[in-house]
Amino acid sequence: MHADEAQALVGGRAPVIAMLVGPAYVELVHEIAALPDGSRVGLVCASERGTDNIAETLAIAGTQGVDLVSATIGDEERLTLVDRTADIILMSREALAEGLDQRMTRPERIRPWTYDFDPAGLEILRRAIDHAALALGREVVGAGA
Repeated sequence: MHADEAQALVGGRAPVIAMLVGPAYVELVHEIAALPDGSRVGLVCASERGTDNIAETLAIAGTQGVDLVSATIGDEERLTLVDRTADIILMSREALAEGLDQRMTRPERIRPWTYDFDPAGLEILRRAIDHAALALGREVVGAGA
């Protein structure tokens, strides 16, 4: 989940204190950031907002000198451009569900752009919330599983 989305969910009622994603997501971001100058990365998502979010995440991670070419699920012309020119293709969960990975001519370039939550990290967060609630003398509803 992106920080701005998490902050929007709480609507200013509480600070966003944690965002936890699995190690595979972090490794993928680092893989893209380490690409040599002039590499081309395709971004395939359900919406332009999705491709913009990926581009922003890559920029924050320090990706420089890499050309990004994006496409949305229904844009055949842009999908063809991504397939023809990208060295690596990042595909959203929705794009993969649509089978777009099967349409690419060199599937070894495809990397799933998914950010599943890290179960161990979520357990640590749950315990921290329980601890904070106990310190405040409150019971956490739905905590502990």
